[in-house]
Amino acid sequence: MYRALGRYEEATPLLEGALASDQEHFGEKHPSTARSNSHLACVYKDLVRYEEATKWLEGALASDKEHIGEKNPATSRSNS
Repeated sequence: MYRALGRYEEATPLLEGALASDQEHFGEKHPSTARSNSHLACVYKDLVRYEEATKWLEGALASDKEHIGEKNPATSRSNS
């Protein structure tokens, strides 16, 4: 919600917490963790923190390729 309002600094710690929780409960390769990676990457992009955004987007893409395949439309969206 904070991201949609342009309140990126407030969104960041919440998304970092969600990612940490997903990593702890589901593991690094779980689709829920990939989704959290992607959400956090979007906020980092909005904050012009491109290196961090790239790291998390690459993790989400790798997970999508592994779990739903390279030909899946969702993977294609992650790749753009």
